[in-house]
Amino acid sequence: MSDDNSFGRGHHPLPARLAGLGRYCDALRPKNLLSHKVFVDDGVHMLTIEAGHGFSVMREDMKSLLRAGLVRMQSNEPGEISFYFEEKRR
Repeated sequence: MSDDNSFGRGHHPLPARLAGLGRYCDALRPKNLLSHKVFVDDGVHMLTIEAGHGFSVMREDMKSLLRAGLVRMQSNEPGEISFYFEEKRR
């Protein structure tokens, strides 16, 4: 993901804590990232990735995802997986 944290829609850039996931989790690297959506009322960021054959999330990746606030992983379309991250409250 870009260092300038600009991937996103409208006025909701990808939070820095999620932008850094690409360094640790292969699944969330920029080439696989299809979209970023923010559910403002719920404080949830949804990252949708292209998940090809053999997609996997390793133990260390899962630890990084959980630390970043992962609350759900879901597949709505074949070949796509959405990761839902809860916004951390200050």
